[in-house]
Amino acid sequence: PLCARVRRWLQPVWGLRLPPTDYANNDLNLSNILADGALITGVVDWDEFALGSRGLDLVALAFDCERGGGRAAADRLLAQAARVVGDDGLRCLVSYRTIASLAHSFRERESYGDSLADAECAAVSAILDRLEAE
Repeated sequence: PLCARVRRWLQPVWGLRLPPTDYANNDLNLSNILADGALITGVVDWDEFALGSRGLDLVALAFDCERGGGRAAADRLLAQAARVVGDDGLRCLVSYRTIASLAHSFRERESYGDSLADAECAAVSAILDRLEAE
């Protein structure tokens, strides 16, 4: 059901390609951010650094925040991503990140069982619920 929902969500922008206009980490997630309390002190794991869309980095962080219970942070990151790439671009990036997250969950099923996939599906569903309500 979630895959069908993502397909419907992506349908209005099917084929849209975001221009690679930013230098982006392309693998940004909370485990790659170094912090001292509320102060970010560094970002590690730059192996995927290239031209891309900083919107994807923002969406990836939003997914991490959502899974960690940081709904307000996730919403701020998604709003910033929409300002960067527009609403249609956000639709593409959320869909892309969803597919990547679900693929990762499937590959890690042997290690984590269904708990990782369940957490991913819950996070994606919560994000889609809020975006579709807007």
